This record gives sequence, structure tokens and C-alpha cells, in this order.
Amino acid sequence: MSFFNNLFKKTEKVECPRCLGKGFVDWADIKRLKRYLKWNPGSCAFCSGTGKVPKDRIKKVPVDTSYLSIELTARELRKLFRGDTEALNRAKQHDDQMDEIIVEIQNFHSKNNWNLDQICTHYFLKHSESFSSDFHKNEFSDFVRRVIES
Repeated sequence: MSFFNNLFKKTEKVECPRCLGKGFVDWADIKRLKRYLKWNPGSCAFCSGTGKVPKDRIKKVPVDTSYLSIELTARELRKLFRGDTEALNRAKQHDDQMDEIIVEIQNFHSKNNWNLDQICTHYFLKHSESFSSDFHKNEFSDFVRRVIES
């Protein structure tokens, strides 16, 4: 019977605090949430592009979690939105790893005087399995460029 109760249960929804109800994250949202180097504009993963979220989601998942993206599997999204400890730990690790990569890129550029191409080549060789397509290479090159410019 709990299935039917859950099926018809009304959950209070509120405006998404990530995209402010637009359904997509733009540069203004990225700036407001201090995620310039960690996000790109696009569909909002916090509200799945609807502009509304269950009220309790805001308490379970930090709105600025970089790990929470549209690339996550539906299963991982459900875990995050339920406040699953392991999923939240993966999110924290992801954010920490991004911070480490940003610092590493900044050091390559400022201390080693490496340019964009040298930094990208280093990562493309070191993590070749992550850069199997030109799209991924271009996306990462844009990320490195933004880190250098910041």
C-alpha cells in the first residue's frame, strides 16, 4: 500500500535555488554561486530543468555541488537527492578533486610557465582514457583556458 501512498503523495515544491526557477543555469547563476571554473551554462541538474524542486531537497544536497550535473546517472541522482551518505561523499570528493586540478593548472602556468597547449598535452597524455573524443579535448581546453585567465 505504501506504493500507492507515495504515488499520490503531494510534495511541496519551491523555486529552484540553483537556477532561480528558469530551468537552466546561466553565467549569472554561476557567478552568484561562485562556480565559474566548475560549471558551464546549461540545463539545471538540481531541478532537472523544471525550475521547481521538492522543498526537502534543499536541505539534503548543497545547491552549489559541482558533482551534481546532467551527466550523472538517474540512479546516482536519486541517491544524491535522498541524501545518501556515500553519494554525498562522492560529491565532496569530486569537488575536492576539481579544486586540486585547478591549483595544479595554475601552478603549471604560473610556476612552470606552461602555456595552454603544454598543459592540455600533459593531461591528454596522462589521462588519455578520459579524452577519447575531440569534444572532450575541446571542453577540457576551454576549462584550462578559463583557469589560466582567472
